[in-house]
Amino acid sequence: MDIREVDIHVILPQREPFLFCDHIVEFTDDSAATEYTVPAGGLFIEDGLLRSDAIVEIMAQTAAARLGYKAIYIDHTPVRIGVIGSVKNFQVLRRPSPGELLRTEITVIHDVFGITLVGAETKSRGETIASGQLKIALSDREMNQA
Repeated sequence: MDIREVDIHVILPQREPFLFCDHIVEFTDDSAATEYTVPAGGLFIEDGLLRSDAIVEIMAQTAAARLGYKAIYIDHTPVRIGVIGSVKNFQVLRRPSPGELLRTEITVIHDVFGITLVGAETKSRGETIASGQLKIALSDREMNQA
C-alpha cells in the first residue's frame, strides 16, 4: 500500500475542524512528513492567513501521525493519545494563505519513557515558513478507532 493511501483518521485522534493533516507522506523509525492544504475560511484563518497556533498543531499532529502509523502498521498495537508537553524555539517566518500546500517534517531528537522530543519544520513550495521543537507525552489512553 502507498503510504498516501493511509486513512489519516485511522492514525490520528483529531477530527475536523481540528484535523491539520491530509496525508502522511513519509515514515521512518525516527521521522515522518505530512501534507496539509490550508482551507479557505474556517476557525484558524485570521486576517486571511493561517494562525500561528494552527502551525504548532500541524507539527504536533505530524509527530502523532508518525506514532499512529508505527502503532497500527508496524507494531500492530492500539494508537495512544499524546499531548504537547512543551514547545521550544518556535518561530513563524511567514503565515500561509488558504490553498497553500504545506509539508511538515519531524525528526525525533529523543524518545524516552513515552516522551518524544522532535524537531519540526513546515514548508510551502520548498520555503521554510515555520520551525521549532515539541515535546510530546503519551498517555495510557488509547484512541477510539474511526
